[in-house]
Amino acid sequence: MRQQLKLRLDGKTFEVPKGTRFLELAKQFSSGYTSPILLVTLNGILHELGATVEEEGELRFLTIRDKAGYQSYERSAILLLLAAYHKLYGERSTAVWIDYKESGALRCRIAGRQTVTETELARLEAEMRVLAAAAHPIEKRSVPTREAVRLFAARGMQDKAELLRFRIYSSVNLYRLGEYEDYFYGYMLPDSSYLTDFSLRPYEDGFVLCLPAQRLPMQLAAFQPSQKIFRAMEESRENLSRQKIETVGALNARAASGKMKELILCAEAQMEKRIGDLAEKICSRNAVRIVLIAGPSSSGKTTFARRLATQLLALGKTPHAIEVDNYFKNRSDTPRDEKGNFDFESLGALDVDCFNRDLNALLRGERVELPRFDLFRASGATAETFYSVHRPIFCWSKGFTASMRRCLFRFRPKKSIKSM
Repeated sequence: MRQQLKLRLDGKTFEVPKGTRFLELAKQFSSGYTSPILLVTLNGILHELGATVEEEGELRFLTIRDKAGYQSYERSAILLLLAAYHKLYGERSTAVWIDYKESGALRCRIAGRQTVTETELARLEAEMRVLAAAAHPIEKRSVPTREAVRLFAARGMQDKAELLRFRIYSSVNLYRLGEYEDYFYGYMLPDSSYLTDFSLRPYEDGFVLCLPAQRLPMQLAAFQPSQKIFRAMEESRENLSRQKIETVGALNARAASGKMKELILCAEAQMEKRIGDLAEKICSRNAVRIVLIAGPSSSGKTTFARRLATQLLALGKTPHAIEVDNYFKNRSDTPRDEKGNFDFESLGALDVDCFNRDLNALLRGERVELPRFDLFRASGATAETFYSVHRPIFCWSKGFTASMRRCLFRFRPKKSIKSM
């Protein structure tokens, strides 16, 4: 008789035989969840549903609404896509590249192709649905890293072979769906039947794999691409491609060869040129007094503002930076999000009236005493520094441009320029 282990789930305790698969427990408790159970944690340790219970402790089921669950769905969908492409076109077919994520969808392209037709995508999506409906198990096996390198090299998957060549661990997990096997870093779903919601659609020179929205898993996320993000990502990819760096493995090889410094200097030179071009554009518009620099936390707004200020100084301007963070309200007046935490990304966290009043006064030629927010006391304080009014003004915010526009609704567009 197998040993009985005690598990706790949502405050309730029950016993299961040691070695019970988490998949069996997920099926037993699935009625209590609005979305399929995809992964599980036991005592805070993440497990695939194919793993077994080997100790007692606190159990928690994860769905697509959880970050780890969503990532497992995303990785498994990529495996499904690659398996379907392999089945249609064979092992030696042109590689499918998964470049990056944009607007809730995965940007994909076929190596060496400038276009992908809707007919091709319809055929590929149909094959994906056939594989999903067949409920093929997603099988995992662990092999020595050296064996995996030889395996991928023999299959013509040089990018994976190069990637694993720098792996410091002695083994690697490979996942198989049908006749296709590949390396994935992270946990996967039990079988292909879990992948019910996806679609393929053409986009620029490739296509996108659309997946469910994490907060609304019963429907696909709306794909609303940004041309600015696309151009920036494509420009970065093309710059690296010219230097023969198209994969992480190639980047690792460059680092191992001791030639990273020239790669970094090249990237810095390219960025400096773009910032210089932007500074010239600003100076060409004599009416511009405000430059908006928007982006999420820790995205480099401050560094960018300083570099842009240096370029403007070189062109004869005297810029000054105004940090929107200094217009935070006192902590007692800060709004909270749906979880009860302080919502510092909300426009309601800023004293918009004070912000608009100060900037309008500066533009009118007045001297203004600007606030300085005390992060330790979580309250505002008045600074002793006065700024003259003839200088161009920089503003950067922890939020996005939409919030900045709402802050600056009283200013004429000709007096401002935004940078993202």
